Amino acid sequence: MPKQPDVLLEIKDLHVEFRMDEGVCKAVNGISFNLHAGRTTAVIGESGCGKSVTAHSILRIVPHPPARTTGDGILYHRDLGNGQREVLNLLEMHPKGKEIREIRGNDIAIVFQEPMTSFGPMHTIGNQIMEAILLHNEGMTKLEARERAIELLQQVGIPMPERQIDSYPHQFSGGMRQRAMIAMALSCNPRLLIADEPTTAVDVTIEAQILDLLHELQQEKGMAIMLITHNLAIVSRLASDIVVLYLGKNMEYGSKEHIFRNPLHPYTQGLWRSIPKLEGELTRLVPIPGVVPTAYNLPSGCVFYDRCDVGMDGVCNGTETPPAIEVEPGHFVSCYKYA
Repeated sequence: MPKQPDVLLEIKDLHVEFRMDEGVCKAVNGISFNLHAGRTTAVIGESGCGKSVTAHSILRIVPHPPARTTGDGILYHRDLGNGQREVLNLLEMHPKGKEIREIRGNDIAIVFQEPMTSFGPMHTIGNQIMEAILLHNEGMTKLEARERAIELLQQVGIPMPERQIDSYPHQFSGGMRQRAMIAMALSCNPRLLIADEPTTAVDVTIEAQILDLLHELQQEKGMAIMLITHNLAIVSRLASDIVVLYLGKNMEYGSKEHIFRNPLHPYTQGLWRSIPKLEGELTRLVPIPGVVPTAYNLPSGCVFYDRCDVGMDGVCNGTETPPAIEVEPGHFVSCYKYA
Protein backbone atom coordinates (compact mmCIF):
# COMPACT_ATOMS: atom_id res chain seq x y z
CA MET A 1 0.00 0.00 0.00
CA PRO A 2 1.50 3.40 -0.94
CA LYS A 3 2.65 5.66 1.88
CA GLN A 4 0.19 8.45 2.66
CA PRO A 5 1.64 11.97 2.31
CA ASP A 6 2.40 13.82 5.52
CA VAL A 7 -0.19 16.31 6.74
CA LEU A 8 1.39 19.76 6.65
CA LEU A 9 -1.55 21.95 7.67
CA GLU A 10 -4.92 21.17 9.24
CA ILE A 11 -7.80 23.63 9.03
CA LYS A 12 -10.44 22.72 11.60
CA ASP A 13 -13.90 24.34 11.67
CA LEU A 14 -12.61 27.76 10.58
CA HIS A 15 -14.95 30.76 10.85
CA VAL A 16 -14.21 34.29 9.64
CA GLU A 17 -16.84 36.99 9.98
CA PHE A 18 -16.72 40.71 9.24
CA ARG A 19 -18.74 43.05 11.44
CA MET A 20 -19.92 45.81 9.10
CA ASP A 21 -22.54 48.56 9.20
CA GLU A 22 -24.83 46.33 7.12
CA GLY A 23 -24.53 43.47 9.63
CA VAL A 24 -22.30 40.43 10.16
CA CYS A 25 -20.81 38.97 6.96
CA LYS A 26 -19.87 35.30 7.44
CA ALA A 27 -17.18 34.98 4.77
CA VAL A 28 -15.95 31.59 6.03
CA ASN A 29 -18.46 29.53 7.95
CA GLY A 30 -16.96 26.37 9.40
CA ILE A 31 -14.62 24.79 6.86
CA SER A 32 -12.23 21.90 7.48
CA PHE A 33 -9.60 20.29 5.26
CA ASN A 34 -5.93 19.25 5.25
CA LEU A 35 -2.96 20.26 3.11
CA HIS A 36 -0.36 17.56 2.45
CA ALA A 37 3.37 17.86 1.86
CA GLY A 38 4.35 17.66 -1.80
CA ARG A 39 0.75 17.87 -3.07
CA THR A 40 -1.32 20.60 -4.71
CA THR A 41 -4.69 21.29 -3.14
CA ALA A 42 -7.01 23.30 -5.39
CA VAL A 43 -9.65 25.42 -3.67
CA ILE A 44 -12.46 26.14 -6.12
CA GLY A 45 -15.84 27.85 -6.15
CA GLU A 46 -17.54 30.95 -7.50
CA SER A 47 -16.47 34.47 -6.54
CA GLY A 48 -17.55 35.38 -3.03
CA CYS A 49 -17.34 31.85 -1.64
CA GLY A 50 -14.50 32.52 0.82
CA LYS A 51 -11.46 31.16 -1.03
CA SER A 52 -9.14 34.15 -0.60
CA VAL A 53 -10.29 34.85 2.95
CA THR A 54 -9.43 31.25 3.85
CA ALA A 55 -5.95 31.66 2.38
CA HIS A 56 -5.34 34.98 4.12
CA SER A 57 -6.58 33.52 7.41
CA ILE A 58 -3.81 30.90 7.34
CA LEU A 59 -1.20 33.67 7.40
CA ARG A 60 -3.31 35.81 9.79
CA ILE A 61 -3.36 38.76 7.37
CA VAL A 62 -7.13 39.29 7.46
CA PRO A 63 -7.58 42.72 9.14
CA HIS A 64 -8.79 42.50 12.75
CA PRO A 65 -11.08 44.44 13.14
CA PRO A 66 -13.41 44.36 11.24
CA ALA A 67 -12.77 40.61 10.94
CA ARG A 68 -13.13 38.06 13.72
CA THR A 69 -11.51 34.64 13.23
CA THR A 70 -12.46 31.63 15.33
CA GLY A 71 -12.37 27.83 15.06
CA ASP A 72 -10.84 24.66 16.42
CA GLY A 73 -7.47 25.50 14.94
CA ILE A 74 -5.15 26.09 12.00
CA LEU A 75 -2.53 23.51 12.87
CA TYR A 76 0.86 23.79 11.18
CA HIS A 77 3.11 20.72 11.44
CA ARG A 78 6.60 22.23 11.55
CA ASP A 79 9.57 20.00 10.70
CA LEU A 80 12.35 20.33 13.29
CA GLY A 81 14.70 17.86 11.58
CA ASN A 82 15.85 14.40 12.67
CA GLY A 83 12.29 13.15 12.35
CA GLN A 84 11.04 15.60 14.99
CA ARG A 85 7.94 17.76 14.57
CA GLU A 86 5.99 20.32 16.49
CA VAL A 87 2.39 21.34 15.91
CA LEU A 88 1.70 25.07 16.05
CA ASN A 89 -1.81 26.51 16.19
CA LEU A 90 -1.64 29.61 13.98
CA LEU A 91 -5.10 30.62 15.15
CA GLU A 92 -3.75 31.23 18.65
CA MET A 93 -0.99 33.56 17.41
CA HIS A 94 -1.43 37.32 17.43
CA PRO A 95 -1.72 38.61 13.82
CA LYS A 96 1.10 41.12 14.46
CA GLY A 97 3.13 38.96 16.83
CA LYS A 98 6.67 37.64 16.43
CA GLU A 99 5.55 33.99 16.19
CA ILE A 100 3.42 34.41 13.07
CA ARG A 101 5.95 36.79 11.47
CA GLU A 102 8.57 34.04 11.69
CA ILE A 103 6.23 31.65 9.85
CA ARG A 104 5.19 34.11 7.11
CA GLY A 105 7.68 33.79 4.27
CA ASN A 106 9.89 31.31 6.10
CA ASP A 107 7.44 28.39 6.28
CA ILE A 108 4.34 29.61 4.44
CA ALA A 109 4.46 32.10 1.57
CA ILE A 110 1.78 33.59 -0.68
CA VAL A 111 1.56 34.76 -4.28
CA PHE A 112 -1.21 37.36 -4.43
CA GLN A 113 -3.82 37.69 -7.15
CA GLU A 114 -2.61 40.99 -8.63
CA PRO A 115 1.18 41.40 -8.66
CA MET A 116 1.04 45.09 -9.63
CA THR A 117 -0.47 45.95 -6.25
CA SER A 118 1.83 43.52 -4.40
CA PHE A 119 5.01 45.40 -5.34
CA GLY A 120 5.58 48.95 -4.16
CA PRO A 121 5.95 51.24 -7.21
CA MET A 122 8.70 53.37 -5.64
CA HIS A 123 11.28 50.60 -5.15
CA THR A 124 13.02 48.27 -7.56
CA ILE A 125 12.00 44.65 -7.87
CA GLY A 126 15.41 43.63 -6.57
CA ASN A 127 15.24 45.79 -3.44
CA GLN A 128 11.85 44.35 -2.53
CA ILE A 129 13.00 40.76 -2.96
CA MET A 130 16.19 41.52 -1.03
CA GLU A 131 14.13 43.01 1.81
CA ALA A 132 12.21 39.72 2.14
CA ILE A 133 15.47 37.72 2.10
CA LEU A 134 17.20 39.92 4.71
CA LEU A 135 14.14 39.88 6.97
CA HIS A 136 14.39 36.11 7.44
CA ASN A 137 18.17 35.65 7.24
CA GLU A 138 19.99 37.36 10.08
CA GLY A 139 23.65 37.90 9.37
CA MET A 140 23.29 37.89 5.58
CA THR A 141 24.90 40.87 3.86
CA LYS A 142 23.18 43.02 1.24
CA LEU A 143 25.57 41.70 -1.40
CA GLU A 144 24.66 38.11 -0.53
CA ALA A 145 20.96 39.00 -0.59
CA ARG A 146 21.38 40.60 -4.03
CA GLU A 147 23.10 37.47 -5.35
CA ARG A 148 20.29 35.34 -3.92
CA ALA A 149 17.68 37.62 -5.55
CA ILE A 150 19.41 37.31 -8.94
CA GLU A 151 19.48 33.53 -8.51
CA LEU A 152 15.74 33.50 -7.74
CA LEU A 153 14.87 35.69 -10.75
CA GLN A 154 16.88 33.36 -12.95
CA GLN A 155 15.14 30.35 -11.38
CA VAL A 156 11.69 31.68 -12.30
CA GLY A 157 12.73 32.36 -15.89
CA ILE A 158 13.26 36.13 -16.00
CA PRO A 159 15.84 36.91 -18.73
CA MET A 160 19.02 38.82 -17.89
CA PRO A 161 18.33 38.84 -14.13
CA GLU A 162 21.56 40.77 -13.42
CA ARG A 163 19.99 43.76 -15.24
CA GLN A 164 16.32 43.18 -14.49
CA ILE A 165 16.93 43.19 -10.74
CA ASP A 166 17.24 47.00 -10.90
CA SER A 167 13.96 47.45 -12.80
CA TYR A 168 10.84 48.99 -11.28
CA PRO A 169 7.51 47.09 -11.26
CA HIS A 170 6.01 49.25 -14.04
CA GLN A 171 8.89 48.20 -16.32
CA PHE A 172 7.84 44.53 -16.08
CA SER A 173 5.03 42.96 -18.07
CA GLY A 174 2.21 41.25 -16.17
CA GLY A 175 3.79 37.84 -16.65
CA MET A 176 7.21 39.04 -15.48
CA ARG A 177 5.70 40.70 -12.40
CA GLN A 178 3.97 37.44 -11.52
CA ARG A 179 7.25 35.54 -11.93
CA ALA A 180 8.99 38.10 -9.72
CA MET A 181 6.23 37.65 -7.13
CA ILE A 182 6.85 33.89 -7.19
CA ALA A 183 10.58 34.55 -6.79
CA MET A 184 9.89 36.65 -3.69
CA ALA A 185 7.59 33.97 -2.27
CA LEU A 186 10.29 31.33 -2.78
CA SER A 187 13.07 33.44 -1.27
CA CYS A 188 13.09 31.49 2.02
CA ASN A 189 12.24 28.02 0.63
CA PRO A 190 8.75 27.76 2.18
CA ARG A 191 7.15 24.39 2.85
CA LEU A 192 3.74 25.71 1.74
CA LEU A 193 3.10 28.11 -1.15
CA ILE A 194 -0.35 29.70 -1.35
CA ALA A 195 -1.11 30.78 -4.92
CA ASP A 196 -4.20 33.02 -4.98
CA GLU A 197 -5.41 33.12 -8.60
CA PRO A 198 -1.79 33.31 -9.83
CA THR A 199 -2.72 33.65 -13.52
CA THR A 200 -5.63 36.11 -13.37
CA ALA A 201 -3.76 39.07 -14.88
CA VAL A 202 -1.93 37.25 -17.70
CA ASP A 203 -2.82 35.87 -21.12
CA VAL A 204 -3.20 32.18 -21.95
CA THR A 205 0.40 31.68 -23.14
CA ILE A 206 1.91 33.24 -20.02
CA GLU A 207 -0.61 31.33 -17.88
CA ALA A 208 0.74 28.03 -19.19
CA GLN A 209 4.32 29.11 -18.50
CA ILE A 210 3.53 30.14 -14.91
CA LEU A 211 1.65 26.91 -14.21
CA ASP A 212 4.55 24.87 -15.61
CA LEU A 213 6.90 26.90 -13.44
CA LEU A 214 4.89 26.21 -10.27
CA HIS A 215 4.78 22.50 -11.09
CA GLU A 216 8.53 22.34 -11.74
CA LEU A 217 9.34 24.22 -8.53
CA GLN A 218 7.10 21.90 -6.55
CA GLN A 219 8.80 18.83 -8.00
CA GLU A 220 12.22 20.32 -7.27
CA LYS A 221 11.53 21.56 -3.73
CA GLY A 222 8.83 19.13 -2.54
CA MET A 223 6.65 21.92 -1.20
CA ALA A 224 2.88 21.86 -0.82
CA ILE A 225 0.80 24.27 -2.91
CA MET A 226 -2.63 25.65 -2.06
CA LEU A 227 -3.99 26.80 -5.42
CA ILE A 228 -7.02 29.11 -5.51
CA THR A 229 -8.60 29.26 -8.94
CA HIS A 230 -11.82 29.47 -10.94
CA ASN A 231 -10.28 27.59 -13.85
CA LEU A 232 -11.21 23.91 -13.75
CA ALA A 233 -8.79 23.14 -16.58
CA ILE A 234 -5.97 24.27 -14.27
CA VAL A 235 -7.41 22.08 -11.52
CA SER A 236 -7.45 19.07 -13.83
CA ARG A 237 -3.86 19.71 -14.82
CA LEU A 238 -2.18 20.51 -11.50
CA ALA A 239 -4.29 19.48 -8.53
CA SER A 240 -3.77 16.44 -6.34
CA ASP A 241 -6.70 17.24 -4.04
CA ILE A 242 -9.76 19.47 -4.41
CA VAL A 243 -11.79 21.51 -1.92
CA VAL A 244 -15.12 22.82 -3.25
CA LEU A 245 -16.32 25.91 -1.35
CA TYR A 246 -19.71 27.58 -1.54
CA LEU A 247 -20.73 30.56 0.59
CA GLY A 248 -17.96 29.87 3.09
CA LYS A 249 -18.69 26.16 3.53
CA ASN A 250 -17.13 22.90 2.34
CA MET A 251 -19.42 21.26 -0.20
CA GLU A 252 -17.01 18.50 -1.17
CA TYR A 253 -13.41 17.51 -0.46
CA GLY A 254 -11.23 14.69 -1.75
CA SER A 255 -8.57 13.67 -4.24
CA LYS A 256 -8.77 14.87 -7.83
CA GLU A 257 -9.50 11.30 -8.93
CA HIS A 258 -12.46 11.09 -6.53
CA ILE A 259 -14.04 14.38 -7.47
CA PHE A 260 -13.47 14.29 -11.24
CA ARG A 261 -14.52 10.64 -11.50
CA ASN A 262 -17.43 10.81 -9.09
CA PRO A 263 -18.61 14.37 -8.23
CA LEU A 264 -21.32 13.95 -5.62
CA HIS A 265 -22.54 17.33 -4.40
CA PRO A 266 -25.12 19.03 -6.66
CA TYR A 267 -22.93 22.17 -6.62
CA THR A 268 -19.85 20.25 -7.79
CA GLN A 269 -21.93 18.54 -10.47
CA GLY A 270 -23.22 21.97 -11.56
CA LEU A 271 -19.66 23.29 -11.90
CA TRP A 272 -18.71 20.26 -13.99
CA ARG A 273 -21.75 20.68 -16.27
CA SER A 274 -20.72 24.26 -17.00
CA ILE A 275 -17.36 23.22 -18.54
CA PRO A 276 -17.20 23.17 -22.37
CA LYS A 277 -16.09 19.75 -23.65
CA LEU A 278 -13.59 19.51 -26.48
CA GLU A 279 -14.29 15.87 -27.31
CA GLY A 280 -17.33 13.66 -27.82
CA GLU A 281 -20.86 14.69 -28.61
CA LEU A 282 -21.67 18.40 -28.47
CA THR A 283 -24.01 19.21 -25.59
CA ARG A 284 -25.57 22.43 -24.36
CA LEU A 285 -23.83 23.99 -21.35
CA VAL A 286 -26.05 24.00 -18.28
CA PRO A 287 -25.34 26.94 -15.96
CA ILE A 288 -26.09 26.82 -12.25
CA PRO A 289 -29.30 28.87 -11.80
CA GLY A 290 -29.15 32.08 -9.80
CA VAL A 291 -26.13 33.74 -8.22
CA VAL A 292 -24.17 33.36 -5.00
CA PRO A 293 -26.27 35.13 -2.35
CA THR A 294 -24.83 37.64 0.07
CA ALA A 295 -22.97 36.30 3.09
CA TYR A 296 -25.16 38.41 5.38
CA ASN A 297 -28.05 36.58 7.09
CA LEU A 298 -27.25 33.13 5.73
CA PRO A 299 -30.20 30.77 5.34
CA SER A 300 -30.59 27.85 7.73
CA GLY A 301 -29.96 24.33 6.54
CA CYS A 302 -27.94 23.84 3.35
CA VAL A 303 -26.72 27.18 1.96
CA PHE A 304 -27.00 25.82 -1.61
CA TYR A 305 -30.68 24.85 -1.24
CA ASP A 306 -32.12 27.83 -3.17
CA ARG A 307 -30.04 26.97 -6.27
CA CYS A 308 -30.16 23.19 -5.98
CA ASP A 309 -32.17 21.14 -8.49
CA VAL A 310 -32.53 18.11 -6.17
CA GLY A 311 -33.10 19.85 -2.81
CA MET A 312 -35.59 18.17 -0.48
CA ASP A 313 -38.18 20.44 1.16
CA GLY A 314 -38.27 20.13 4.92
CA VAL A 315 -34.85 18.47 4.98
CA CYS A 316 -32.30 20.58 3.10
CA ASN A 317 -33.92 23.85 4.24
CA GLY A 318 -34.33 22.75 7.84
CA THR A 319 -32.56 24.06 10.90
CA GLU A 320 -29.40 21.93 10.69
CA THR A 321 -26.43 22.25 8.34
CA PRO A 322 -25.74 18.99 6.48
CA PRO A 323 -22.80 17.13 8.06
CA ALA A 324 -19.69 16.07 6.14
CA ILE A 325 -20.14 12.43 5.13
CA GLU A 326 -17.17 10.25 4.12
CA VAL A 327 -18.69 8.36 1.17
CA GLU A 328 -15.43 6.60 0.34
CA PRO A 329 -12.01 6.78 2.01
CA GLY A 330 -10.82 10.40 1.84
CA HIS A 331 -13.88 11.64 -0.11
CA PHE A 332 -16.22 13.89 1.92
CA VAL A 333 -19.47 15.55 0.87
CA SER A 334 -21.85 17.78 2.83
CA CYS A 335 -25.24 16.86 1.42
CA TYR A 336 -28.37 15.26 2.87
CA LYS A 337 -28.59 12.96 -0.16
CA TYR A 338 -25.76 10.92 1.38
CA ALA A 339 -26.56 11.35 5.10
